[in-house]
Amino acid sequence: MVAISHFDVYNHIFRVPVFWNAGYYVDFFFVLSGFVIFANYEKRLQAGFGIARFMGIRFGRLYPLHVLTLALFVLHECAQFVAPSARGDEPFSGPGESPFAVLANVLLLQSFGVVGSYSFNSPSWSISAEFYTYLLFALLIERLPSRRSMWMTACLVLGFFYFQWFDGKEATHNGGVLRCIYGFAAGGLCWVLWVRYQRLLTTTMPRRFFWTLAETVTMGWAFYLVNALGDTMFVSITPFVFGALIYVFAFERGFFSGLLRHRFFLLLGALSYSIYMIHAFVSWKIINTAVQVLSHFSSVKMTTLIDGQHKLGLEFWQGDLLTLVYLAVVIGISYVSYRYFEVPCRDYFKRVNQTTGQPVNQSPVQPVADSNQR
Repeated sequence: MVAISHFDVYNHIFRVPVFWNAGYYVDFFFVLSGFVIFANYEKRLQAGFGIARFMGIRFGRLYPLHVLTLALFVLHECAQFVAPSARGDEPFSGPGESPFAVLANVLLLQSFGVVGSYSFNSPSWSISAEFYTYLLFALLIERLPSRRSMWMTACLVLGFFYFQWFDGKEATHNGGVLRCIYGFAAGGLCWVLWVRYQRLLTTTMPRRFFWTLAETVTMGWAFYLVNALGDTMFVSITPFVFGALIYVFAFERGFFSGLLRHRFFLLLGALSYSIYMIHAFVSWKIINTAVQVLSHFSSVKMTTLIDGQHKLGLEFWQGDLLTLVYLAVVIGISYVSYRYFEVPCRDYFKRVNQTTGQPVNQSPVQPVADSNQR
């Protein structure tokens, strides 16, 4: 849905709020990340896993693909020295495309407001926010384990008011790290509650029907919030709504959670980080550049002007077809990226940070897959 929302096309869903409000799903990512990281690393860090080792593994999970996509955007700018864009823009002259912005992205600072706008691969602001949230999490877990409830509550309260102040999804490149901390803490709270009440709920709700009903209600609640509330003050509760959704699905006892275990959805889950990081380049650079070139050298009309913006396609059916082609291209490139770049880099950093004498898992229940998938 995030990938679709960043594709300017005239199709049947371009005005459907559940799609064009897809920026709110970033908060789902943050909550899910908090749940997964707490599940896999809280006990380990308390047992001496080590902050440096933890951050080394997280670095290997996030940074290589971030640098690769950043390099693609920078190379696209450099290519304009040889072949100027159809719009006549000067290389590295757009908002957030200065040499300083390159440095900010290299240092993962693009969510701290230092650039002043989105820069290059704009979805990567959330990667910047997550990386430093990981560091804060590791420091608090290792140094203040006995005060977990206190600092988690503080993160949730401060995050709630911060979310209100920035009116929801406006907190991105201009301080999105605080938004991430809010969602991450909500995910951590979900994990704590899941561990505490897991046996009780599985005993009192043994039938699949009740879990399917719970999954349906939490999904409906989440989609209703995104679809109907939009930029209202109520978006500040989205981490808790998404948290409830993740909490219920973590039991994997209903119809929909069973459906998500199908190999097709497992594949999308594996590719999700690559999809998230690559789709913007495909949409904004590859496809838009091709459209600009074709429009410049031919008289064929390929876009529809809607609310002052040019969207691909002249009819809905054309936009629908283009959307399917776009998604196929994104998923195809993401598969190659995942298999031949993302996984080798991740495995390399795991080997580098591997030490002996540490338990593989100390979580009180079966560990959640440590994939930090998006």
